[in-house]
Amino acid sequence: MNRFAVAALLTVPIPATARPGQSYSINILQPSGTSDGAQNVVTITAAGTRLVTVTNLSYRVGDTSPGGWYNARDFGNGNLDNAHVNNAFAAASGIRVPFAFSDAFDAMDAFPEDTAGTAGGDGVPNRAEFRAGTDPNDAGSGLQLRAPGLINGGPRLRWPTATGKSYVLEVSTILAGTNWAAIATNIVGSGRDIEFQTPTTAGPRFYRVRLVEP
Repeated sequence: MNRFAVAALLTVPIPATARPGQSYSINILQPSGTSDGAQNVVTITAAGTRLVTVTNLSYRVGDTSPGGWYNARDFGNGNLDNAHVNNAFAAASGIRVPFAFSDAFDAMDAFPEDTAGTAGGDGVPNRAEFRAGTDPNDAGSGLQLRAPGLINGGPRLRWPTATGKSYVLEVSTILAGTNWAAIATNIVGSGRDIEFQTPTTAGPRFYRVRLVEP
């Protein structure tokens, strides 16, 4: 097909209660348009009823749909080529930026924010989950400390890890301060939760875990 353009985008909200396999029909009853936005009417042939089917699919980070079509069918096919690279550069330059109304895994947004109601929903941005090697679809996999246990007066800390990733555990006496001190470094992930027993100390202590990035 040639001589085409994206004249409008149609947003179809899918209920949060939707289940995989359910379909929603879209039918434009009376398509119309003009070549000059005013007088010159252009005949548009109706394309017929289209179906939107709710599907669970795996995706590869960086996979987007071609910018000229915004076609969700091309998203999630696992193919990465120059079109996807161009989309990334264009978005970084402020051109064809993913739409504000996009949800998790939107066809033009390979790095959607993680908010309540979207994939994950744990408040950890999916960009950060990609870097940490955790699963954006799993609200329990984000890199964050679990609720600690208390053993011999010292907190026993636990957090999820990814194979091949390294972590540093830090402590501070002030939550909003900048004087965080490392108490364990180069902790190598195994793909499972890691536990660390902290020493008994007097006074309040705040802990955080960070990903060691190259």
